[in-house]
Amino acid sequence: MIKEYKLPEGKMFEGRAGAIYRPMSEAAHVDDVSLTLCTAGAAIVEIDMQTYELMPRTEMILMPGSLVRVISCTPDFRATVLVLSPQFVFNMGMRPNPDFIKFMKFNPVADTKEVGFDLQAQSFYTLAMCVCGQRGSRNSVEKMRHLVQFYLLTISDETNGKWSGAAQTQTDRQTELFRKFITLVHDNASAQHDVEWYAARMAITPRYLSLLCKAKRTTPKAVIDEIIIHSAKEMLHSTSLTVQEIASELNFADQSVFARFFKRKTGDSPITWKRKARG
Repeated sequence: MIKEYKLPEGKMFEGRAGAIYRPMSEAAHVDDVSLTLCTAGAAIVEIDMQTYELMPRTEMILMPGSLVRVISCTPDFRATVLVLSPQFVFNMGMRPNPDFIKFMKFNPVADTKEVGFDLQAQSFYTLAMCVCGQRGSRNSVEKMRHLVQFYLLTISDETNGKWSGAAQTQTDRQTELFRKFITLVHDNASAQHDVEWYAARMAITPRYLSLLCKAKRTTPKAVIDEIIIHSAKEMLHSTSLTVQEIASELNFADQSVFARFFKRKTGDSPITWKRKARG
């Protein structure tokens, strides 16, 4: 059974995997700030095309713009999840260091026990659940605002050397470049489809970009195409845009070029996929 709490600018869950996370064949784009503490079982997740394992006392913090896929999870997997709108988090009065935001984007998972953050994490989620249970309180929003602010500032302090998944060493240049490529694609894939454009923006050659992606068992074109397809599916499922309008939004020459691309990647035409997705 899952418990769900509604917040003015978000929601909170506590329960088993089937109701919170379930294996997905495709990645999902995260638009909110999501904080997850695994309390039992295990799950394998892919975040921005890098794989992480969630175990008891492991925390996952996702920033807006992350591309996430649950690869697998055990039947006994349990987690507490707090989902907040970016506005709620970034309008709290705190001004996180941009380096901290970047760090969390590229280091989303950590074992709280190994990094000495176990007690703080458990206390935060326990208090957050208590605040969520006080929905009738006129001060519940401010309580949550201050609680989240305190927690994120505490994590910011912990990132000074410790919050990096404990076993991780300093990120090598190739991994950093790959992450930069992922970020560029997230921000520009709707307008830019060419591998050469991304290589030029990173001041490297297309061949070197291919080598970076090969180390991650993918290719630059596959990364770009995956994010374009995801954007297309979001528009087909969640907007009233026509296929022609979506093709234009995603910078395809015309509707037929987009339709052929979509069918090659999914096996369905855009119209057929939309009909199936909407039941």
